[in-house]
Amino acid sequence: MAKHKKTPAPPPPPPAASGSAGKGSSSGKKDTKKKPPAEDDSFIVFTNSDKDPKRRGGNSSGGGGGPSSKGGPSSGPAAGQESLDSGPPKPTVKQIIGGASWTGKLPVNLLSEHCQRQKWDRPEYNTMKTKDGFSVIVSLSARNPKTQEVTKLPPFKLPPSHVHLAIKPTALEAKHFAATYALFRVCSMKNIHMTLPPDHRGYWKELEQLKKEDVK
Repeated sequence: MAKHKKTPAPPPPPPAASGSAGKGSSSGKKDTKKKPPAEDDSFIVFTNSDKDPKRRGGNSSGGGGGPSSKGGPSSGPAAGQESLDSGPPKPTVKQIIGGASWTGKLPVNLLSEHCQRQKWDRPEYNTMKTKDGFSVIVSLSARNPKTQEVTKLPPFKLPPSHVHLAIKPTALEAKHFAATYALFRVCSMKNIHMTLPPDHRGYWKELEQLKKEDVK
């Protein structure tokens, strides 16, 4: 009678897939926590500087406006100094003699035009400095076209009672008053004073009063 060999027992069944997957995922999570993140070496700059390359790169990209803004024409202390140095605009001759809103002709120009129409020489102005300001005296002359002889009138001087009218704080103002007085001496019969600056119209009226007193 033949002997029967014992067959080995079958191996135990493998663990369930869900349980193995859960264990594997939990072990994977543990591994990811332990492992440090891989460094991104795409930004590495080869330099001997110990500064952060990222910071330098950020300054170069975003800070481009920094140097340009500092060097702009309207920024910095230099621009402020230029505005202080320039100051307000200086007044023109018309504004000094006639005021900001006056638009007529200056006395010096009116006298020059009158001399041209009469074919006289250009007026001569003699400026003098006094203790109270400036005073100007005008001299007029004419040349004979045939004989070339020059006839020169004596300087126009105010009487002592009205000398104070000719004294002005600046030589410019004194020159224009002298031109107004010369115009009065050569053409007081005309209404030329209507084109004069406001203050010089007042001078003209005072000179007219002086003339009336002289006639008496």
